[in-house]
Amino acid sequence: MKSVITIVVAFGFFGVTPALLGEDAALQKSLRESESAFAKSVAEGDRETFSSFIAEDATLLGGPGQAVHGREAIVAAWEPFFSEGGPRLKWEPSDSQVRPDGSFGKTRGPYWLTTLTKDGQMSSVQGTFMSVWLRQDDGSWKVVFDGGSAPCPNQP
Repeated sequence: MKSVITIVVAFGFFGVTPALLGEDAALQKSLRESESAFAKSVAEGDRETFSSFIAEDATLLGGPGQAVHGREAIVAAWEPFFSEGGPRLKWEPSDSQVRPDGSFGKTRGPYWLTTLTKDGQMSSVQGTFMSVWLRQDDGSWKVVFDGGSAPCPNQP
């Protein structure tokens, strides 16, 4: 948990500048591909693949004061996204950065959340997400932190 906090502070709150981040194109490409595959797993309702991208000690923020810790708890909390008629969440990375040593990176971009209201109407909101990823010994990436901005209603 301490490592997650350190990563979040380094990337999110004190704004590590691009000059301090690595420009390794291959690592950035693999990170963006991992984020895209992570998003695809949710869009396709693939719980197993979704789970495979989450580090054992990850933290995901689901809203104000709604932090979920640990892979099993995160997968359980996201169950509605894998259920028929549940909310739909789509996102895509628009930016990625990797530390010079290649040990971790971050992705961010827009997300769109669509839900069914109590009166049966579709409601859509959008925001911006940020994911922090740790590179594994085999070169793959695992999410250790994920959160985003408060959603804003979509404009017609």
